[in-house]
Amino acid sequence: RLDSPTSGLLCLAKTQPACAALCRAFEEHKARKRYVAIVVGPPILDPVGRLESPLRCMLPGRHDELQSAATEYEVLDFTPLPATLGGGLSTVAFRPLTGRTHQIRRHAAQELERPILGDTRYGSPESTGVIAAGAGLFLSAVELEVPSASGASPTVHVVEKEPAKFHEARCQAAQHMRAEAD
Repeated sequence: RLDSPTSGLLCLAKTQPACAALCRAFEEHKARKRYVAIVVGPPILDPVGRLESPLRCMLPGRHDELQSAATEYEVLDFTPLPATLGGGLSTVAFRPLTGRTHQIRRHAAQELERPILGDTRYGSPESTGVIAAGAGLFLSAVELEVPSASGASPTVHVVEKEPAKFHEARCQAAQHMRAEAD
């Protein structure tokens, strides 16, 4: 499942048995997913870490429930920005270990205190402002590994490059820094 503004890989089943096997793999946490996002803010102090904080359930009638949630992250790159534009852009790889609604978006904004660029729901004015304005959410599913539907090996493993707009946003940030230096 992907949020509609999230780009990247999708996994679809062509048959009912394959669909059941795929659903089981996700429910049993046998599917491995990796996302890449650009987050806004100063450099992240711990370049590798694990975010473990409960998130409020977003299902109707269950908003009082807290659900365990865990996400691993790794900072891949940092591009400085003027403080007025948020202080910088970090490219971060995320591996959700649980599957809560908007888990990566909420963990980035609330636990890392670095909202995802373009996130109008959990973001800040800096995360939806000048850099890549109107380019959407900078969160993309780039790697997926699931057991084969038959249960036999090998697993299905697919890797995709980050979208071109990620590179463009980092270039825009670098241009802002050069302009400020001049």
